[in-house]
Amino acid sequence: MGFQRWRFRWRFRRPQVGIRRRRRGGVWFLAFAILFGVLFQCLWILENSLEPMLFSIAKTKVKQLATEAVMDATKKQSAMGDDLNNIMKVKTDQNNRISFIQIDQKVQADIYHQTLKSFRDRLYHLKNEDVGITLGQALQSNILAGYGPEIPIEIWPKGDTNINLRPEMKSAGVNNVMITLMMDIDTEMSVVVPFTSEPIRVKTEIPLANAMVVGDVPKYYYYNGVDGSIQKREIDHGDKKSSGGAEPPPPMVPSERVE
Repeated sequence: MGFQRWRFRWRFRRPQVGIRRRRRGGVWFLAFAILFGVLFQCLWILENSLEPMLFSIAKTKVKQLATEAVMDATKKQSAMGDDLNNIMKVKTDQNNRISFIQIDQKVQADIYHQTLKSFRDRLYHLKNEDVGITLGQALQSNILAGYGPEIPIEIWPKGDTNINLRPEMKSAGVNNVMITLMMDIDTEMSVVVPFTSEPIRVKTEIPLANAMVVGDVPKYYYYNGVDGSIQKREIDHGDKKSSGGAEPPPPMVPSERVE
């Protein structure tokens, strides 16, 4: 009888050990699930807080690099010498007011093609350069700005690059007008950071040549564009009153063939 009682007790207690083991396994699984959820939530908050700052720093760096590329592309224009200095011809009306600025189309075409080629070459080499932001910079930490793992940034040219030449007038004292030939460069680039990308439009304007002309700053004037078309540009004098009178037609400019 004693042997049967001990055997009965052993059989009765045996399932309880299995239940305890299953309960311990369930506790560990629940703890792991909670830990995973907390880590996932922390990573999600960290990513959402870092992404805007990361893109802001990346955009600033990309615009800086693109501006440097533009400056490198326009350095070659200084070798044009007298051609660049004599690129503009100012024409006046019967009242000795500036009415039209004729830009030499051949020189204009040379500037356009040289700048475009140099700018594209610079952007091509730019996408092969190592550009990165440290984690300390992304966290805006002054102490850890130069430390932490580096987050890679890729820069890719996206779309066409638009180059335009235009004259700009400003008053330079009594009866003096400063005419500056400006080059506008408009390009779109793509910034790629881990797991996401965003397009950035970079616009830069650079003065190429200056000319001082005796006369008054007109309300509007005409000039010929890169393609030879006549463009009109109005000048804001801060005076909303109308000058009255009919607007004169654009002047006739002899066509120039550009090879």
